[in-house]
Amino acid sequence: MAFKLVTTIDAPLEKVFEFMTDPKNAPGIYDYVVKTEKVTEGPVQVGTQIKEVKEIRGREITSTLTVLAHTLNSTYAFKNEVNGYTVEYHYTLKPSGEGTTVQFNGILRSKGIKSFFFKPMFERIIKTEDSDHLDRLKKLLEKNEQKEEEKI
Repeated sequence: MAFKLVTTIDAPLEKVFEFMTDPKNAPGIYDYVVKTEKVTEGPVQVGTQIKEVKEIRGREITSTLTVLAHTLNSTYAFKNEVNGYTVEYHYTLKPSGEGTTVQFNGILRSKGIKSFFFKPMFERIIKTEDSDHLDRLKKLLEKNEQKEEEKI
């Protein structure tokens, strides 16, 4: 699966990166995520593990995300391994005028013959769940930017 999205957010690069890499902001960005908790000590960096709780159809599903890339104000990536699948979310951030362009690339890998046959269905589910997550990120950050401008 190659699932790609791009958006430009009217907020400084540093604020966008800081917000989207803070695990406590995930419930506002991703549908179905109700809670996250950093499992490892220290700042978010490659190898950091984050416990994620989703609520889907009244059921809580817990998984552990592992940070794959964390380059300040530039790249962020994490993976989730569940039921024979590895889902990777890769983000690249670049300045765009006074704002920030965020590029997203989602990758789904399957392990085993059973996972291979169900992969198309799982891809559709992921695309449905997360097709608007950059729009949600944009709305949250631009709303925060507007509040900060009103304070001035």
